[in-house]
Amino acid sequence: MERMVNRRIKQYLEANELLDPRQHAFRQGFGTSTYFAELSNVLQEASDQGHHAEVISLDISKAFNRTWTPFVLRQLENWGIGGHTLHFVRNFLSGRSFRVVVGNTKSSSFAEETGVPQGSVLAVTLFLVAMNGVFDAIQGNIHIFVYADDILIVVVGPTPTMTRIRAQAAVKRVAKWASDIGFQLSASKSVRCHICPLGHKIKGPPITIEGQVIPLRKSIRILGVLLDRTLSFRQHFDAVKAACRTR
Repeated sequence: MERMVNRRIKQYLEANELLDPRQHAFRQGFGTSTYFAELSNVLQEASDQGHHAEVISLDISKAFNRTWTPFVLRQLENWGIGGHTLHFVRNFLSGRSFRVVVGNTKSSSFAEETGVPQGSVLAVTLFLVAMNGVFDAIQGNIHIFVYADDILIVVVGPTPTMTRIRAQAAVKRVAKWASDIGFQLSASKSVRCHICPLGHKIKGPPITIEGQVIPLRKSIRILGVLLDRTLSFRQHFDAVKAACRTR
């Protein structure tokens, strides 16, 4: 039953173009290939123009567990999904509980008030619904790429100062969106890389999430691929070769 409902919801969302095309996960016709094709185009164009690019990977702490279910239900209803389908989803998300088991000892049961159940096919679709609002938080000529709960912001500009200022504003807007629907961004697990065609070291104030500094790295790992600040991919190739030698 769950798979049937999930299939109908996904068909409805795709047929009505309700999910943003910049969400590349768990969708037919999308995937890591479309993600990297679009990302590569943006970064290569910036490099060809001699521009700088701030690339920031934002981490959502315990994203599936923090998904605010009332927001998901309201969004589905706003998109025209109601009746028995919405009733099924509401029942699917309510009345859940959990307990901790250590050896033969079991804790009391606790009500699960937020989150979507991991390992469920319907939960993945509902999570995409929750994540869809992040695209409305980003305005102007700022690029955003999303794969499930992985958010990547790319800001391109002629000077490092301009890109940093605009990137900080974008991060602030995403952090507010996250807070508004129950998500929380983790600055320590997020990563920033400033890509410059000449590989110059960048100076200036850090980029922060609510006062916490996002670490600045010489390279950034995106869905398993290492991007360095000159777009040479040398570090990624070296890492792959090293991994092959250990097998």
